[in-house]
Amino acid sequence: MIIAFFIIWQQITKDFDILFAGYKANIHFILSYSNIAILLLLSFFNWFFEILKWQTLVSHCRKLTLKSSSIQVLKGHLTAFVTPAKIGEYGAKAMCYPSQKRKQIVFLNFLGNMLQMMITTIFGVIGMGLLIAVQFQEYLPYYLIILITGILIIIILHLVTARSSLNYKGYSWQRLTAFLGSISTTIKTKALLFSLIRYLIFSHQFYFMLTLFNVPISYEMGMALITTIYLISSLLPMLQFFDVVIKGGVAIVVFRIVGANEFTILLITSLMWFLNIVIPMIPASYFWITHKLVNSKTLMTS
Repeated sequence: MIIAFFIIWQQITKDFDILFAGYKANIHFILSYSNIAILLLLSFFNWFFEILKWQTLVSHCRKLTLKSSSIQVLKGHLTAFVTPAKIGEYGAKAMCYPSQKRKQIVFLNFLGNMLQMMITTIFGVIGMGLLIAVQFQEYLPYYLIILITGILIIIILHLVTARSSLNYKGYSWQRLTAFLGSISTTIKTKALLFSLIRYLIFSHQFYFMLTLFNVPISYEMGMALITTIYLISSLLPMLQFFDVVIKGGVAIVVFRIVGANEFTILLITSLMWFLNIVIPMIPASYFWITHKLVNSKTLMTS
């Protein structure tokens, strides 16, 4: 994180006046009502599909209204903001349910996060492969070796943990896999689809801002860089408060490959953080103030 701070500070102080003057000349286009509306709409749908995903997952054990799903997702988001690796999200959602249901809710939340991570990994691996194939062809064999090795390690770890008898406060790998196996294919497929839609929304929101700030890059290369950024930053567990620092540092390094202006990339990353992390905390804070942690009549309907 210290390295990321250093990279960002270096780029902010570098030719700041010249860069700001260039943005000021185009500020009326960048901040036009139509562009702001598009960006806000994309952020809304990003969270809307997350809410639909949570509603779908919870339907495994009880029906949940769209309003209740919204409250739980946003309260979880606010808690995740101040806890490492979003761990607080698990507790915040679980506390919305009776004690006998909380382990199931933790498992369902884990499934939702893993599905999103799976989408991020798949697109990130493809994007990074394309980036290496185009820009660093000599490293492509090494990339393929690392990729195959990584897949083998994941398979071995899965086989080892599946036979492990480790148990922590009632949570074990066998119990988790058994619970996930009990969830219908329809629910898991819909949750995976919503994860995919979310990913496409916020990755294209990033690309849309690249076009607004006149970053000279093709769609294919732009998406390859964006998916690479999300893959790398997702592997670095951190407080969401510092998410903009990590993603900003990673984005500056990755976009340097195509010679993009560092300050522009940092600005775009900061706007993405503000639109998708900070703004949703406004309704989330309201829900925390106006709703009790456990309120089955309000948050859950059967």
